[in-house]
Amino acid sequence: MSRSQVTVLVALTALALPGSFAQAQRTAVSGGTAPTSTQGSTGFDVPHCQAGPGGSRIRSRQAEDNCVAAAEAAAQAEKQAKALREAQLADALQCAATTVTEYSQQASTAHVIGSVSILSCPAGSAGTFDVVALVKDASGASKPLEFHEAWQRHEAGDAPFAGEYPIGDNVELVNVRIHDLLCTCAAAPEPAPTKPATSH
Repeated sequence: MSRSQVTVLVALTALALPGSFAQAQRTAVSGGTAPTSTQGSTGFDVPHCQAGPGGSRIRSRQAEDNCVAAAEAAAQAEKQAKALREAQLADALQCAATTVTEYSQQASTAHVIGSVSILSCPAGSAGTFDVVALVKDASGASKPLEFHEAWQRHEAGDAPFAGEYPIGDNVELVNVRIHDLLCTCAAAPEPAPTKPATSH
């Protein structure tokens, strides 16, 4: 091959190289941005942090961890709130109760008998209530007197109560009411384990 042919070949090669590099660069950036991924280690889809539009997409590992931790904490808080709402609803439906009372005045004492009617407890029950006696003094002024009571039963059924409550001298007993009734059902006993039959 002559010197002139070698020179022409080198010149053609030099002209071809810039186009190859440009083509390689266009190929490297033509894929676009990868879609947001999710992390499922906690049972929830937690998005990874992405930079805002037009901003730098280079994030530190600590910033990424902080964002994922915040998303996981929010998901956990929502899970706990849902469990609490379900527990409160279950507690509200667990025990329904009403009361029946009879009362009379004996000098400076209010004699009260009654019963807490348990409507939805298959086993025992426990609870509290306030006996509120409304009395009127000689001037005609009325005032309530409150007495706190509680019960606990290990068997199903109503909870009777009776009490003698001091209301003071020279007063008239107007009425007696039950306020702030709270009731909780006792857990039903677990069935006794059955013994396997023995062969003879």
